[in-house]
Amino acid sequence: TFAWEQTSGPTVSLQDADQATARFVAPDVDGTALLGFALTVTDEEGASDTARTTVLVEGSTGNRPPQVGAGDPQVVDEGASVVITGSATDPDGTVVTTLWTVAGGSVSLSGLDTPTVSFVAPATTVPLDLALTLTATDDGGLAASDTVVVRVLPVNAAPSVDAGTDQTVHAGSSVGLAAIASDPDGSIVSTAWTQLAGAAVTFDDPLSATPGFTAPLQEGPLLFQVTATDDEG
Repeated sequence: TFAWEQTSGPTVSLQDADQATARFVAPDVDGTALLGFALTVTDEEGASDTARTTVLVEGSTGNRPPQVGAGDPQVVDEGASVVITGSATDPDGTVVTTLWTVAGGSVSLSGLDTPTVSFVAPATTVPLDLALTLTATDDGGLAASDTVVVRVLPVNAAPSVDAGTDQTVHAGSSVGLAAIASDPDGSIVSTAWTQLAGAAVTFDDPLSATPGFTAPLQEGPLLFQVTATDDEG
């Protein structure tokens, strides 16, 4: 086993204290601070030994860069209004400028020089990843950036279908129907005819765009409907 512990100096939070390599975030200090640590190693028979080490932490005497957050990743549909709320602070001064940039697609950013930016998700036929980067600059001229990804998904448009023109036929004659279907952002994968009213008929192939049937002997109107389905259902 491995066991790290802090023995002196400003208290820090040790990570992986039960591993050979431990980590911590150096504390903010004025001037310098000496941190002491001890590592105890124990073998399978219970014998152990301890070694000690020190870490010298030097306080920051110069300008530190801003702290920037670009917000959380989002998944949106094309055409959706997107708002990203970022943040920018400076630990030892003030933030004087913020600027958003975008990569991966063309969008018009509103509020690009503020922490909060908005835009309309662009039209796309495939999933599109937009990387938006917020850069902040402090009063000492130091800059820092953070990036967030917005995934834009295409929205399936409904197909259009035309059942053809009305017909007048004789009883017992052969009748053919003809549907015309199209899809603005994909393809038609199936058509299906159903009868809604009138004397019942039997289609030779109700799943065809152009089925046929024999007109019944009874006079009267027959009403049919065709449904087209695209490649996204």
